[in-house]
Amino acid sequence: MIPENLSFYLFTPRVHNGAVNVFFAGLIFNLSLILGLGPQNALILKYGLRRQHITLVIIICALCDISLLVLSGVGVGLILEKAPIVLEVLRYGGFLFLLWFAFTCFRDAVHPKTIDVHTTTEAAPQHHDDGGRRVEDSPVTAGVAGDEDAVSHRGSAVITKTRPHPVHIPEEIKGPALAAFMVSVVNPAAWVDLFVVIGSTSASYGAGKWMFLLGTMAASLVWFPAFGYGAAALSKPLSSPKVWRGINTVIGLFMVFMAFRVLLM
Repeated sequence: MIPENLSFYLFTPRVHNGAVNVFFAGLIFNLSLILGLGPQNALILKYGLRRQHITLVIIICALCDISLLVLSGVGVGLILEKAPIVLEVLRYGGFLFLLWFAFTCFRDAVHPKTIDVHTTTEAAPQHHDDGGRRVEDSPVTAGVAGDEDAVSHRGSAVITKTRPHPVHIPEEIKGPALAAFMVSVVNPAAWVDLFVVIGSTSASYGAGKWMFLLGTMAASLVWFPAFGYGAAALSKPLSSPKVWRGINTVIGLFMVFMAFRVLLM
């Protein structure tokens, strides 16, 4: 909780406020909004403790926050006031998603797994030859190994024909990526905070509006990595199935609470 006198000093615009003061006002203001345990923080906590895809989740949450903050700066909050149906769609969509997320937590609580604190799924697999050396996938090795027509000889030179490969997103990252996007965007509480609360506060700074918004963006860039990697650092003492069962149960109950809170907004 920010002291009243400090809150007044930071969040009451004054002519003599410099750019640095406005920046830190935005940073502290947004930190005061995101420090509480909400859907975003619960998701980051879960993947941080599991040491799985935490970097991906942090990046998506931060980018979504920054994108919404930019939209609030260009006046999208006015659209919400004139089209409340948008918040209605988000309200029911967020309710259903949070219930689904709670279900996955309860499912993991019933069938807990020991967290491997020594390896993560973020590391790309490496292939080794019989001598233990890493074999890089390259047009030359791919052509020699799998496509005789892709290699031709001209004197002593080897010419390879490369073929375009379709972009493939691994199945294992689709779930975390979608979850991070949903808790960041399909969440009416986040829209109210970012568009209405932060949007109106930034507008009160007049010419310093974007400096204030830069401060709020910095808050997201500071908090999400600190919280996510901090949770990962605690994964070792919290890696037993018994502890993980309790964590999933608590997060699941919290998500059910948040789902009905969103529905009743």
